[in-house]
Amino acid sequence: SFSEVYLNARMNKATKLLRNSEYNITRVAYMCGYDSASYFTCVFKKHFKTTPSEFLAFLSSSRHQYVN
Repeated sequence: SFSEVYLNARMNKATKLLRNSEYNITRVAYMCGYDSASYFTCVFKKHFKTTPSEFLAFLSSSRHQYVN
């Protein structure tokens, strides 16, 4: 459905923005059209089975392992 396609597009945008360490979670939420960072976190967790913070921690640990 359209709503699923739209949600997937928003979540894909969110992961791209989160990978760019220039933006924090609140900023990413707003950039993806969410008025509330907490609601964004709920939607992100439902979609990916992980929170944005956990996603960022995973990215950070992956980058750290890659560098070493």
